[in-house]
Amino acid sequence: MKKSYALWNAWSFAVVILFFLTILYKGESDKFLALCDNAEEYINFSHSVRLKNIYVETGQETDKGELLATVTQEELSDELLLLKYEINKLKAKKVLEEEKLKNEIKELKVKRSEEISLVDYQIGEIRFKQRENRKLLAFVLEHPVYKKSEPDLGIRFLLSKKRLIKKRYSVKIANIKERLVLNNRLISKEISKLLKKEELLSKKEANLNIYAKKEGIIGSVNYYQGEEIPPFKPLLTFYDKYPKTLKGYVHENLANRIREGEEVFVSSVSKTKRELGYIKGKVKSVGKRIVAFPKRLTKFQNIPVWGYEVLIEMPKNSFLFGEKVFVYMDRPPNLLDLYISKIKEFFRW
Repeated sequence: MKKSYALWNAWSFAVVILFFLTILYKGESDKFLALCDNAEEYINFSHSVRLKNIYVETGQETDKGELLATVTQEELSDELLLLKYEINKLKAKKVLEEEKLKNEIKELKVKRSEEISLVDYQIGEIRFKQRENRKLLAFVLEHPVYKKSEPDLGIRFLLSKKRLIKKRYSVKIANIKERLVLNNRLISKEISKLLKKEELLSKKEANLNIYAKKEGIIGSVNYYQGEEIPPFKPLLTFYDKYPKTLKGYVHENLANRIREGEEVFVSSVSKTKRELGYIKGKVKSVGKRIVAFPKRLTKFQNIPVWGYEVLIEMPKNSFLFGEKVFVYMDRPPNLLDLYISKIKEFFRW
């Protein structure tokens, strides 16, 4: 009888062990571990700059388009100032040249008017004398004396002189107007060239204003206001508000079970029964070479495990950066998965 009880106990113990082993390894083939990737960005410059203003601090959440900091580059600022001086100088030169030539035109017009007025006066004087002479001759002859149909030689000479004066001054004024147009064109062309250069430098200067390209959190601020920042040294670090990518690792024999674009289900390793839940993700890529698993994802850290790296895109979530998660390939996690993970943790200890 005692032997029967002993045999019964042995069989019961074997069944229990088999049950626990079944539970322990159940689901191993349809899930794998992953780490929430921390896509931290470094904001730096390829040239030396000086921090003008900093508007954020470590741990601060930022919105897309928010101004984070402004910096200055001394060489760029000096070049812009010099360029603006040259542009203003050329504009002033253009105004002065224009005024000078316009004044020359005014002076020529005044001289032309004076000379023409003098000729007109001389013509009028001759005509007046002719009228007086005709009146006197008519008085002596006692009959009217009519004006000649053709002007006399003196008037014809003065009329010819008047035409020459007009022509001479018209040529001079036309030459000055041509010089005015040419000067304006040359100076305007030079100003336009400098303005384009100023626009390019202004864009470079505007690029020294640092804006948040997306929503995120400031990781660290490494310099104070007024300090010089060497080339390629990070002014500040910036990362997303939540992990947008998971980096998972699957064994070689499971690589053919996962494809790019497939939907997967992600759950935290540290979830309790009440917090049990999952988030849907999408496989972004599957590695093309064999790599070693991170030690955090291996049962025995001194024994290397090899497989493929899998990148998974994630929607908005509450996972922590660097958090370890389960990725389920075929179905979302359930209560049994929670118990399995707890048992594994127990046996691992």
